Amino acid sequence: MDKKPSYRELIEIYFRRLFEGRDLSVIDDYLEKGYRDTDIPSGVDDHIKNSKDYINSLFARYPSIRVKVGDSMERDNALSVFLEWYVVADGANRILRKGIASFTFSKDNRITNRTTHIYFDRMN
Repeated sequence: MDKKPSYRELIEIYFRRLFEGRDLSVIDDYLEKGYRDTDIPSGVDDHIKNSKDYINSLFARYPSIRVKVGDSMERDNALSVFLEWYVVADGANRILRKGIASFTFSKDNRITNRTTHIYFDRMN
């Protein structure tokens, strides 16, 4: 019997494919059709397209950007996780942003919602 992956495992794979593999198709693979992200301004209808556009601009601005998935808590269909966005510079990781992201998942393990609270930011 195959074991269902934890939501943490899904998020680790999501960020690895996206930030290490530069695989934008992971957005279509992991986000539910009606996905909502509270970081996206009101009035934007297509949160998936907006996410792709934002990630593309992030990759252009920070070619070596990565995301580290830290401590997490999972309950019911939700996951909260500490995230660190960093770039590799001169052989060392330079942290650009730290935050706590909360994700909710559908019954088929697709991300339906994301809320991120940033508490350290050097990206702007």
